[in-house]
Amino acid sequence: MTKKQKIWLIAGAAGLVFAVFCCAASVAGLLWLRRDGDPKDVVVDYLEAVQEDNAGQAREFVCDSWRNSAFPNVTNALTSWTDIIDWDILDSETHDESATVTARVTYRVLTVTNSGKLRFTLVREEGDWRVCGIRGEG
Repeated sequence: MTKKQKIWLIAGAAGLVFAVFCCAASVAGLLWLRRDGDPKDVVVDYLEAVQEDNAGQAREFVCDSWRNSAFPNVTNALTSWTDIIDWDILDSETHDESATVTARVTYRVLTVTNSGKLRFTLVREEGDWRVCGIRGEG
């Protein structure tokens, strides 16, 4: 192999490493931006965790005060007695440090399927949105 071929081989390998690094950085950046960036996404992530009966994962999306008080009771009830079937985000209102997200949630309790509006209250903690309350709406 000539010196010129070695240089091109090294340049090609370096270019490949650089391209892989750029792709990985782009994916990581997109994941970081998506993480808790939109209150609607946090509500969807919370509902997905509850739908999968994964209270530990759902815990990641709630505020500190709720996590240490009401969260175990609400989430245990949701994961133990309720099967979330589907949901649609209907409305969202965002302020500097708080947000509300309204969703129509279809659920089954034992053998009865129903649908209702839930209003999620979110707060910003350390820059991330967290669910800090849920209530039913007429």
